[in-house]
Amino acid sequence: MEIPLDDSRQRIEPLAGEPTHGEDGVELTLIRWMLSMTPAERLEALQNTVRSILEIRALRLRRTLEESRKRSLPDGSSSK
Repeated sequence: MEIPLDDSRQRIEPLAGEPTHGEDGVELTLIRWMLSMTPAERLEALQNTVRSILEIRALRLRRTLEESRKRSLPDGSSSK
């Protein structure tokens, strides 16, 4: 069960008069958002974040490898 992005944005909006940051600079809206979820929802949100990070890393690695291959070809053309 993936949490819809629009729903997530709606959940972190502060109520009227609630501060968005603590005196020490802590982002209170994110804390409230996480605490508004069940443990299962929190776990799912964190798993989705980890999945996104892993996808970004894989894309970056693929891009780096492709650029490296292009540089290693004598005429700079693609091997495809």
